[in-house]
Amino acid sequence: MFPKLREELSGFTRPQFGQFITWLVIYIAIEKVFSEFPQEVGSRLGPVTVLSFLPDVVLTSSLVFMVARWLLVIAGVLWALQLLLPFSSWLTAISLTTVLALYYENSSHISHVFHLTNMVLIVHALWYHFHYREIKQALRLNCFWQSELYPKWVFWLSFFCIAIYHTYAGVSKLTVSGPQWANGLSLQLWVYLWGQEESFANYLILSNRTLTKLLQVGTLIFETGAILALFSRKLRIFFAVGLASLYVGILDSFNYLFHYNMVLVICFFFPLERLLVHWSHVAPQHCRLTLNVTCTGFWRKLIVVCVGRINMFGITKLQMNDPESMRHGDS
Repeated sequence: MFPKLREELSGFTRPQFGQFITWLVIYIAIEKVFSEFPQEVGSRLGPVTVLSFLPDVVLTSSLVFMVARWLLVIAGVLWALQLLLPFSSWLTAISLTTVLALYYENSSHISHVFHLTNMVLIVHALWYHFHYREIKQALRLNCFWQSELYPKWVFWLSFFCIAIYHTYAGVSKLTVSGPQWANGLSLQLWVYLWGQEESFANYLILSNRTLTKLLQVGTLIFETGAILALFSRKLRIFFAVGLASLYVGILDSFNYLFHYNMVLVICFFFPLERLLVHWSHVAPQHCRLTLNVTCTGFWRKLIVVCVGRINMFGITKLQMNDPESMRHGDS
């Protein structure tokens, strides 16, 4: 068992999935994470984040928050373009953690909709930290997408973070409230007080106590058992469907920002990694796209770099034309 596990964790695959996830979490961090400093009345009551050790003058500074926010945007764009490695990846991870921490330090409540994004982003920053030399070399040789650069331990560590996150949510419900948490009444009260009025799911929940109990029992099963998905592909699909359905219900009932958690569950629990690697082998044989470019100098280099960075399946071929020869040809 252990030799097989060691082999699985020490292996590498093509980077299509890893880079896609990197782009995804960078997008979520830049576009969706808090962009304004919270304006709460009252003083901070106690530590809540990893930055709680800092003095209040730092934790309550809107200027520090905005600096971290802009650093997140700049570093995220650089990392997405694979520039200034590995500094851009770590600056992105540190900036995101800082933005989230400062927001929660000054907020009256903690929303856990971005926890998974933060964890998965940090894990993929570790990938770039340990293998940035190989990544840079592959980029220079224009063979990044064909090289086995994505460590399997990055995939499995991200998977573990997602699974244990959900398992902890289920275990905490059982620890605090016991099996009685799934009594149907608590969910009905929650929906009645804070649910969306035009939600079909909320209509069913409020009109049928038995159905509500079953939904809560299902929530406990899928959340608490999520860690089991690590050990079986069949269970992985089972829990993927269950957790995705849970998130669809939450979105319909409350419209909380759990879209991104659901996307990460789908990406890691369904066999997307194997599918993208398979397409990277098959796509060039069946699909070719020629991109004619007529320019020189800086713009020519920029286009070559950008196309190389996004040509995930190797189906795009650049046809570089010289403007002078094009003019002579026209005349």
